[in-house]
Formats: sequence, structure tokens, C-alpha cells
Amino acid sequence: MDRVTALTENRLPTILVVDDEEIIRITLQKKLARMGFNVLSFEKAEDALYYLKNSPGEADLILTDIKLRKMDGIELLQRVNNLDDPVPVLIISGHGNVEDAIRALRYGASDCIRKPFDINDLTSSVRSVLKRKFEKKETEVFGQYKQYEKSVLVIPNTPELINTISFNL
Repeated sequence: MDRVTALTENRLPTILVVDDEEIIRITLQKKLARMGFNVLSFEKAEDALYYLKNSPGEADLILTDIKLRKMDGIELLQRVNNLDDPVPVLIISGHGNVEDAIRALRYGASDCIRKPFDINDLTSSVRSVLKRKFEKKETEVFGQYKQYEKSVLVIPNTPELINTISFNL
């Protein structure tokens, strides 16, 4: 957790939990909060999307059920991926529905957990997704300091090619 926290500029990673089942939503919120995450929970995908649009850069991960009342988890995933600053989405799929899980992964879900899930497996997946996100962010930050890139060209020993290439370098 130290590495993840350090990479978030001294703020706790924020996870949005979206599930229309209150028991699951509250259980996830409590467990993730005890692990040191800032957790916001939403009953509807529309509310989570509204939060994302009005608080850009605040959420680090979305944990959503695939089956919701109006907008389902797949549609939420698609809309999140179309935002200027997309957030990784971890899908919870009920009743072992493999087709929904495959569909979610095709649309870019970071991972898919099947219900009933072991809370330790879920938290392990959350940590893994966050670690990948922050490593990618770290790579982008360090990429701005790149001054040059070394390349090795293998060209045939033809005078015309050598002259052309030497004038274009």
C-alpha cells in the first residue's frame, strides 16, 4: 500500500463502488476503507458517471456490478472509457455469467470478478489494477524527460542508399 499511496501524491486512492445491492455496496465500502482506500459508493451508474464528470482526476478505480437497474456496468465502462481521463474499471459479474465477463473484458475492463467472490481475491485484484495504473502514470511522467532515442539501422551496402540516408540524417 505504501507504493500506491506514495504515487498518488500523498492522497489515498479513491475507489468508486457501484452496486444496486446495498449489502454488497456497504460490505465493499467497509472492507476497502479498512484497507486504507477512500471509498465512495453509488447505487446507480448514472450517479458515478456524474461524479466522474464533475470531479475529474479524483477517482482511481471503479468497482461495479455488471447488472444494474438502468445503465448497466458495460455501458458505464464504455462511457468511462470515452472520458478525457478514463479510470480503470473492475467488473463484478453475478451468477458466474461467463459471456458477460468476456464482453466486459472486450470493452476494456481491467479485470472481472465473479460472484460470489472471496473478498481477499477482490482486494488483491483491486491492488493489482491500481498498481498497473500508477506504474503507467509513473512511466508517462518519466517519459517527458526522455531526450533522445538510440536506434540501430541495418541497411544494405548500396551507394545510392547510403548517400540518401546520410543527407536525411
